[in-house]
Amino acid sequence: METVRRWTGREAKQRFTQVLKASAVAVPSQPRAAAEGFQQTRQDLGARSSERTTAILAALGGQQPDDLVYVPPADVQRLVADFLASTARVYLLTGPPGGGKTSFTRHLAAQASGGDVQLLTADSWTEDIGLAREILRYGSLPAGEDPLLTLEGESQSLSRPLLVVIDSPQPRAVVDKVCRQLDGALRQVLSGNLRFLLVLRTPPEIELAPYPVLSAAVMPGQDRGVGASLRLERWDAGTARQVWNAQRSESEPSFDALPAKIRNLVRLPLYMSLIRAAKSTEPLGHTDAYRLVEFCVASILKAAGLDVECTTADLTTLARRQLAAAWPHPLLPALDDGPGHDNHLSASSVAGLVRPGPTGALAFHHDVIREYLFARWLARLIETHGRSTTTIEFLNDLVP
Repeated sequence: METVRRWTGREAKQRFTQVLKASAVAVPSQPRAAAEGFQQTRQDLGARSSERTTAILAALGGQQPDDLVYVPPADVQRLVADFLASTARVYLLTGPPGGGKTSFTRHLAAQASGGDVQLLTADSWTEDIGLAREILRYGSLPAGEDPLLTLEGESQSLSRPLLVVIDSPQPRAVVDKVCRQLDGALRQVLSGNLRFLLVLRTPPEIELAPYPVLSAAVMPGQDRGVGASLRLERWDAGTARQVWNAQRSESEPSFDALPAKIRNLVRLPLYMSLIRAAKSTEPLGHTDAYRLVEFCVASILKAAGLDVECTTADLTTLARRQLAAAWPHPLLPALDDGPGHDNHLSASSVAGLVRPGPTGALAFHHDVIREYLFARWLARLIETHGRSTTTIEFLNDLVP
């Protein structure tokens, strides 16, 4: 005989609440006279999310570090239509740092039709993240005692598809946590109107085998194998030439006149954007990605008339504050809880590097800049310890 499990009081209360919500949506409301003072049924999670996304896109519209025109790697409207028409519930986007993943998600949110979009910026998430709670918070909805159960009920009320973008969670421990929670959400929330766009930085490649439901829900890519639905790679030389020449002024060299190493580096959108913000294409000597970022940061600060050393120190403090939760190493010097010496930075003074975030706090235009500043500071810290057990422990923990 089948055993029937009795619900706890909390479960029964939440199930009863969800049934009432579903009934309110399923039964058409009768028209009422305006004089009676009745309000229309509240907006669902999708409509609330759409309002917030529109406001975020409007706020971010004028905050790019330069006037580099975005070149989408695919027909976004067709891509979204194909995804929503499929049985897949997750679209997996991967690519290297600076490859345009975040620009892609914003372009998609602005161009997508036939559905609503959430833009969850996940690069500052830590291991205590609750995915269901974040989705509900984005729509200004209470999570309740069981956020996943609440999300299940809200998803049943969606009038059209809601695409939740989870943009670049870091580090790997957080990626694993997000994937595990997404796997759980897909198990419990069965509404086909709730879809996900998961954006992951590679390399290294993410292994989806530990998350079987998530793996099965991913839309296949062109190779039809298990893996990313779309991989963003560097531009080819022809595309880079077209973008550079279309944006350059008469005083700037053509793409073919750039040093060969610079031409190779600017095939990554971030590096082209940085060079344009730095307004300099001088030869860099031994050119690699680190030296390019170093050169561009210094050039941007010089062009703004700032003291390079002092402002770099202020930006480094900002980077350390933002990464403190992501890498809470016991050997790192503690940051003061009070206002630091980065509090006089403004988005206008270093517009090529930072911008105001949604809460008003400063955010870097790209996490590569933040990580460069943090890595530069960390390397100098290790150097000060010299050959010691502290240095060995630092280096061991830095190994992936």
